[in-house]
Amino acid sequence: MKNMRNRIGTLIFVLKTAEKGGGTVFPSIGTTIRTNAGDAFFWFDAQADESQEDLSNHGGCPIYEGQKVITTLWIRALNQPILPMASTGSPIDASWLIPTISSRFQPHLKGQSPVSP
Repeated sequence: MKNMRNRIGTLIFVLKTAEKGGGTVFPSIGTTIRTNAGDAFFWFDAQADESQEDLSNHGGCPIYEGQKVITTLWIRALNQPILPMASTGSPIDASWLIPTISSRFQPHLKGQSPVSP
């Protein structure tokens, strides 16, 4: 995937949950996501400079009963207009993904927040 550059975000759609087990654990923040069918959740995997977001470390918990069915959409860095908005090594601001808010920024100004104070 070098031609698409690093993964900067992950979106998981939950189609079916296991009867027992099968959560997604984020050990760095001490939480496990337990979902219902029809849920979706998103997190950033990288900082704006594409370095790893350490808090994004995660893993699938064992399934003890039933089946878990998910589909995953990975957001890659290639041609992402939100990356130039943040300073090097800083996190990506989730509000930049909302078009009505993001339309207020000027991409050539690194670190500018599209949200008015």
